[in-house]
Amino acid sequence: MKNSFRLKVMFSFFVGITLSVVVLITCCKFIMQPILVFDSKRSVENYAKLVIDTYDSGSATLTRLLEMIDSSYDIQSVVYTGDYEIISNSSTDIYPNSYRMAMLRQWMEKYQQKNGGEGIYCAQLADSADNLKRIVYIENLGGDVYLAMSKVIKGIEQEVRIVSIVIAAVGVLITLISFIVWSLLTVPFTRQMKKMSQITKNMAQLNFDEKINAKGKDEIGQLARSIDEMSDELKNSIEKLQNDVDRRKRLIRDISHELKTPITTIRGYTENIEILSPDNERIQRYCGIMVEECEVIDRLVNEMLYMSRLESDGYKMEMEELDFDKLKSSLEQKAENEYSGEKISIEFMPAVVMANFDLIVRAVSNYIVNAVRHREPGSEITVRGHAEKGRYVFSVTNEGSEIPESDLENIWDVFYKRDQSRTRGADKGHGIGLAIVKQIAVLHGGEVKVTSGENRTTFYIILPL
Repeated sequence: MKNSFRLKVMFSFFVGITLSVVVLITCCKFIMQPILVFDSKRSVENYAKLVIDTYDSGSATLTRLLEMIDSSYDIQSVVYTGDYEIISNSSTDIYPNSYRMAMLRQWMEKYQQKNGGEGIYCAQLADSADNLKRIVYIENLGGDVYLAMSKVIKGIEQEVRIVSIVIAAVGVLITLISFIVWSLLTVPFTRQMKKMSQITKNMAQLNFDEKINAKGKDEIGQLARSIDEMSDELKNSIEKLQNDVDRRKRLIRDISHELKTPITTIRGYTENIEILSPDNERIQRYCGIMVEECEVIDRLVNEMLYMSRLESDGYKMEMEELDFDKLKSSLEQKAENEYSGEKISIEFMPAVVMANFDLIVRAVSNYIVNAVRHREPGSEITVRGHAEKGRYVFSVTNEGSEIPESDLENIWDVFYKRDQSRTRGADKGHGIGLAIVKQIAVLHGGEVKVTSGENRTTFYIILPL
């Protein structure tokens, strides 16, 4: 599940929403708040101009205006003299009193320090008593009369905080809703993707029966139909190849069967002629050559029939636990009978291996025959067997000419001979022995392998334990 494309997209979406919310909250803190403070400052300045225009209309009118500005825009105002005598203010219950008067005196000190008691003063000040930041506006109205207006910034900070909380809540809500909606919408999509993945895996195993049968017209639907078409094409191509292989196997099997009788007949007549002409050296020599060639062809036909039998669909192989002592004895006896003058060392480490005894004997014997044909004269051939990493490995090693790298893959093919000039004669191979070994390994669920270098070649049969 951790590698699910669907979860990755959903996680990416969640991270995107989260980052967006964080960015918006950050913007509220560092952009929205300064903008609101600036806007409040402009509002204070604008209402200050309105108060100045109304100043000459009388105390009652001025007071009503200040109270309206206070109640509607939370801007507190006071008109006073240099001796702090209140002419008009926005709230009679606020001014005059000792606390507000002290704060007004503090503002005036800032104003005097900055402007010397003339002109306009507008700044953000923090009161030491309540620890609140305020926008403070002071302007000389002429003579010894001043207008002071203030707006608490705390309200702006609260507004920004509320907006941030709303953005965070909306972001969480959007994330949850989007998560649910995305989960529901992507179910058909991911189900189809999983089906395509499974079908492509089946195709890799040469199983083309199941189809996606997508009905959508989008890109996913087009991809699904392309996979179905590819599956049909591959199935048809493989069936054609398999039919060709089957026909060739049947042809080889039929030819092999057909050759058995005429070869036996030719050999019989040749041996009779040889018996009937004991004194004719030329006839004896020719008949000897003919008998030898008949033996070569007879072995070739037998190997072809043996290979055909191993490749047939109806071939049944009986498995048993290998008796390595019996296997060693059988191979040593075979080597003694066929290659009595050769140095062949055979040693197997015991293990529990389920296999067909006769087929294993045939496979290792074929390796030994191949090693004898290509050995360095007088060198030793070693046959070994040992278990490693859940497998049992048979190996046959000989010293002699190395196999070119270009031939390493081809030597397992039927009738492939890497040295065509040295393959005539009764003791030479036909290019079927190694193919038989490979087929035996495949029947056991194993594999074959060869390494060649430094004047040494080793063939392997690797079987599962």
